[in-house]
Amino acid sequence: MAASLRGAAAWPVTVGGGVALGQACPSALREPERRCGDGTGMTHLLRGLCLALLLTTAPALAAEITGRVIGISDGDTLTLLSDRRRQIRIRLAGIDAPEAHQPYGSRARQMLAALVFRRQVTVMVEDTDRYGRTVGRVIAGGTDVNAAMVRRGAAWVYRAYSHDPALLRLEAQARAARRGLWALPEAQRQPPWEWRRPRRTNGR
Repeated sequence: MAASLRGAAAWPVTVGGGVALGQACPSALREPERRCGDGTGMTHLLRGLCLALLLTTAPALAAEITGRVIGISDGDTLTLLSDRRRQIRIRLAGIDAPEAHQPYGSRARQMLAALVFRRQVTVMVEDTDRYGRTVGRVIAGGTDVNAAMVRRGAAWVYRAYSHDPALLRLEAQARAARRGLWALPEAQRQPPWEWRRPRRTNGR
């Protein structure tokens, strides 16, 4: 594919909700507007080929993965057996649950298991983290699992990566109602990213 597109230029194409995407297309399509509107069959053919190329690569920009949850590592990480029989580690986007050795860590893991373990889920992929985990929004039976974990007081909003106002409202509501980890004494409610920091510094 790379060889066939050598010397190609980026052509902005608008798809879906009006988002402009850049995709490699033959440089002939970059010539002045008069060529694009001359009605020749070749021009239309090239445009069609370019659009087909865009549509075949678009899923990588907004991918979905479906499969069955076969493992729970902690309150924000699970293992999915995809419909293609691949095991994929999934990190729930925008939230951060207590680590295993933190107060409420075991309970957060149990709560995630209750929502998704052995269930068919859909993951709306957002990114890949530095550990190679797929980061995304997990939907189980119509339930937004990321939001449910925050609503139940089983996770914080991960502020370094999310400013979703809906998640922030759910966290505030859970805190006000003293649900989940918010019922712990204040000294035990340390955000996981703060808890991890000295341990990474010390090489642990």
